[in-house]
Amino acid sequence: MHRLESRLPWFFAFALLLSSPWVLRDPRRRFPYEDWAAFGVTLLERPLSLGSMVFAHGKGSSVTFPMERSPEFELYKRALADTLLPKNTKRKLRLLLPVRGAQGQGAGGAPKGLRLVVPEGLKDYKVLEGLPAVFGESFVGRIEATKKDGLLLRFPWAKSKEGNPERLIAQARSQKKGQFPSLELIVEPAGTKDPFPLRVALANPNQAQTWTADRYPYWVRIGESRELHPDLPSGLLLGVLEDEGYPQTGFVLRRFVRPLFDPRALPVVAVLLPRGSEIAKGIPLPWEREPRTVKVEILWRSPRRLGVLRYLVKGGHPHRGDALFSGGRLRWVYDWAKEGLGMAVPAFAKGVRLPALALSKGGKPRALLLRGEGMDAEGHGLFSAPSLPGGKEKLYQGGWIFTGVAGKGFPAGLVVGKVKSLRGPLFVLETPKNPGSDLFVVAGRRER
Repeated sequence: MHRLESRLPWFFAFALLLSSPWVLRDPRRRFPYEDWAAFGVTLLERPLSLGSMVFAHGKGSSVTFPMERSPEFELYKRALADTLLPKNTKRKLRLLLPVRGAQGQGAGGAPKGLRLVVPEGLKDYKVLEGLPAVFGESFVGRIEATKKDGLLLRFPWAKSKEGNPERLIAQARSQKKGQFPSLELIVEPAGTKDPFPLRVALANPNQAQTWTADRYPYWVRIGESRELHPDLPSGLLLGVLEDEGYPQTGFVLRRFVRPLFDPRALPVVAVLLPRGSEIAKGIPLPWEREPRTVKVEILWRSPRRLGVLRYLVKGGHPHRGDALFSGGRLRWVYDWAKEGLGMAVPAFAKGVRLPALALSKGGKPRALLLRGEGMDAEGHGLFSAPSLPGGKEKLYQGGWIFTGVAGKGFPAGLVVGKVKSLRGPLFVLETPKNPGSDLFVVAGRRER
């Protein structure tokens, strides 16, 4: 036994050396064996519970989706309907597709695309190949149909299956009142090390100032082009113009376009269908689908003196990062999960990242990524939004924040909370008064 103990430090050092390439490439990643190690330690601490705890996979899943009982969910549905559905007959028909998760990493560090859910009732999803997709006013990319992955959304800054990047004709105009010059632009994908995913290849005029407080922001909208993109309606938003250079002299070195949404947080996209198309007939809206859920059981809760509460939970087939919810509200997120057993932490715990949809008082949605920052003295969750431009937090005071989607085990539309107040750049979210007694996860195994 003494010999084994003496060799343990060498074993862990060797394991750390093997894992270091993954950690150095992305410090947020975990060791490949970390979840299994936590699972093994838990079993060692509770060996008598092996049969009753680990292999209880939550029999008898239900189709009752608890978030349907949440009155706030109506705000979520109304906001998406007003933003993503056509308001008059002159606009093109649209097909709403739920998002399953992000894919890859490309220009500006943003994902290359999104995996989409193939809706029930769509006989041949290949008819959507190449069609443009939007989120509200924003152009978010084109649809790709593959045998392996089903439906994908390729962002404007990612290359197509043929390997060709898409160039877009656009115009940029200041959102401030005044007589400011408009810019004619050609926008293309940026490099992987650039700060934003889209860059300006050509601009006219080339040296127009855009960064001064009296004229910033400049919004970039798609223009008409019969040669490059005849199927794209003019006026769709690409994002905000971000210039780099010397403000003192007004000299511009490089121009980029920052999207108005966080690509990792989109819950649903709207595919623009050709005029007269009947593809969308008979296909239910994303919020009308009821995924199967399973009730889970709390086995253990950590002492409060340890800081953030941790919960040992059994049931279902969860993976790390999946959501636990009750009464339409997001309660916890799995820190690790193996074989039907998992450890969950509150959604506001430090290090937790949540794809979210923030609704302002006016009901206008914005997709962003939240980061847990702990809890205040009154028990309210604190969140930051790194992808939200500074000063924009005030727009959402008194509004609501809902979940986006992060795979099949993290459904969209759950209530994260109401923005009670702001503490600098932090959102203070109200703690739910009646969180509900039953906890659920999405039932069934999912693709990795």
